[in-house]
Amino acid sequence: MNDVNVMKLAKGDVVKETGAYVVLSGYLLCKASQNLVHFVQAGDIFIAGDNFCSGVFYYEAKGDVRLALIENTTTWGSLEIQKREFLTRQNMHLLIKRVDFFSLSVKRRLMALLYQAGTEIGVVHDNLCELPTIMTQQEVAEYVNCTREYLSGLRRTLVNEGLLAKKNSWVLQNWSTWEEEFEGSLKEKQAEMQ
Repeated sequence: MNDVNVMKLAKGDVVKETGAYVVLSGYLLCKASQNLVHFVQAGDIFIAGDNFCSGVFYYEAKGDVRLALIENTTTWGSLEIQKREFLTRQNMHLLIKRVDFFSLSVKRRLMALLYQAGTEIGVVHDNLCELPTIMTQQEVAEYVNCTREYLSGLRRTLVNEGLLAKKNSWVLQNWSTWEEEFEGSLKEKQAEMQ
């Protein structure tokens, strides 16, 4: 393990060195400009700053993060280039999905963001999905394009509807209902495209 390059990041730090990384601990947000693309957690692999995605995607630490540089992307062979292209296409797909997200009502945007966080970094138990506290209310409001005050009202509505637990953290109740709602919508959209 001596030849593994381990990097430590603090909250707000951005991965600047080109390469493929595995997250050892902590959470990062993959962003394009200031827009959230997806969540990255321990065990996930991502590529930063290569020719395919430099200037488009970047990774921001949401607390203390430890990363291991797998290998500098400039030394990868053709199989590794295919993996890099796949991860870039995956990020582009997620970015397009986030753009589609803005055609929804604010309530649906919030629910879609919470569902995305639940599927990518949430801990599911007893039909609840608990999200780690890595985003402030202000950040969530910015990602769904509303004010903090409006977000608070939406949160109360979702609590009253039984979809969120009455806690300071984000706990999605009736997780199976969330899955049914969003997976069903996704399947309908895919059927329309065929």
